[in-house]
Parts: sequence; C-alpha cells; structure tokens
Amino acid sequence: MRITEEIIVIGTLTSDHNLALSEIRTAIVNSKIILNPTKKGNGVKPIKNGVVAQLKKMGWTDEHPMDLAMMRSKPLDGYKRHGDLRVGFEWETGNISSSFRALMKLIKGLDENQIDLGVHVLPSRAFYNFLTDRVGNITELLPYLGSFAKIKINSTKTLIILVVEHDSLNEKAKLIPKGLDGMSLVRRKQQRG
Repeated sequence: MRITEEIIVIGTLTSDHNLALSEIRTAIVNSKIILNPTKKGNGVKPIKNGVVAQLKKMGWTDEHPMDLAMMRSKPLDGYKRHGDLRVGFEWETGNISSSFRALMKLIKGLDENQIDLGVHVLPSRAFYNFLTDRVGNITELLPYLGSFAKIKINSTKTLIILVVEHDSLNEKAKLIPKGLDGMSLVRRKQQRG
C-alpha cells in the first residue's frame, strides 16, 4: 500500500515520533495490495491483519487493552513502547461511527497518559470505493477534524491520521475476503434473502 496523506490532528511530530512512525510506514508500504476493482467488493480486516502481523515482527503487540475512565473500549489494534514513547495504533475496519470511536479512544488514551502518540489509519476515497460497504474513510471524517484539533490535551501528545491506498488495480486479482460480523453479515443475509 501507499500512504497518500499524513494529517496531524493534535500536537506536533518529533524525531521520536518519526522513529515510531517509520515502523508503521514500513509495515504499510510492505503490504502490497493489488485490488480487484469491484465496487464494495473487498474486505478490510485481512488488510489490517497483514499490517498488524508485520508490526508484530517488529516487536509490537496487538489487542493491547487500555483502562480508560468511564469508557469501555476494545483493545488497540497495535501498541509498542519506543523508549519512553508509548504508541497506540488503530486501523479502520468499521463504519464512520467506528472511526469516531477509534479517534476518541486514542484521544482518551493520550489525555489519560496511557499513550503518547496515537496513530489512526484510514482508507482514501479511491480505496474506499472498492472496500466493503460503508467503511470509514478520510473523506467522511475530514469535516470533523477541526473539532478534534480543539481538544486540549498535554502539549507533548500527538494524534496523527495516515491515509492509505492500494498499490494498483487488477480485474483478475482475487477479491479480499469480507468479515462475518457487523454489516458484512447483514449484507450476506440480504443477498441470500
């Protein structure tokens, strides 16, 4: 895949942040995605799982729990300590509501001093067109980022969004399998219907 944008939502990037981000960037770029250009035809979890597997080879943990005040949240998709820097990683596989929850989880983690750098990965609009129906994407989230930027947290904390896209399109490529939960399950039941 390729990273088409890096959007700093809160804070600033330091050399320590860039060191941690270099591993995420490497895992993304090394995940080659040749996509079948079927509209809404490809799943997203196998793409995320491939990147997370590469991060784990670099010492990251997956499914990292956070104990956030007054919030029951799912574990982070990825987590690693880089010296004193604690990095939380989320890859969008759900709808736009899921995107908001992931951002709020990262912001609460920053605010409650459980992570120092939060990284959220979202597909570009071009990538979104060929992924499962209604997956959160940067185009839908962009109008709200100014509001997130107004949230006051420790000035040493940073939240960044990486926007990703497939490497190329090929009509002969196999479709990436879709999940068996959430809207994927509903759509499958409707198609059988």
